[in-house]
Amino acid sequence: MLSDAVYGGTIVAGNASQLSLTTAWNVNAAYEHFWNPQWRTSLYGGYAAVSYNDQGNRILCSLLGAGAGSGAGVTSVAAPGCNNDWSTWWIGSRTQWNVTKDFYMGFDVLYSKLNSADVPNNVLPINVVTGNATTASDADNWQFRFRVHRDFYP
Repeated sequence: MLSDAVYGGTIVAGNASQLSLTTAWNVNAAYEHFWNPQWRTSLYGGYAAVSYNDQGNRILCSLLGAGAGSGAGVTSVAAPGCNNDWSTWWIGSRTQWNVTKDFYMGFDVLYSKLNSADVPNNVLPINVVTGNATTASDADNWQFRFRVHRDFYP
């Protein structure tokens, strides 16, 4: 889940909250080594994190249902273990062969890891589209890509 801010409750009920701003940050780094004029290899990676303050987390937990919390707005209560903060990191490498000055082929390998939010019993609310409960868990992902590139316009 990604949002600029979280708020909840209503003015009529007297539990309206202020905007609880979301904090997000990211860092990337890359290095490219030229073996010779035709061959090069790059190494790249990064990290990104999204976090919510205490009130924003309580509101999100109470909205999740499935025993994650109760109340609304400023009266929201998060169940123990409910934390909507998440992060992801990745590392990859590409080796490229420059066949000519305007034609090259490359092979790219990327690994990424999602450190997901934590909710009690790892159950998120019922998916509106499928009608099924969604399970929250960390995820690993491997990607492999072979690319052929040709410039037609100088």
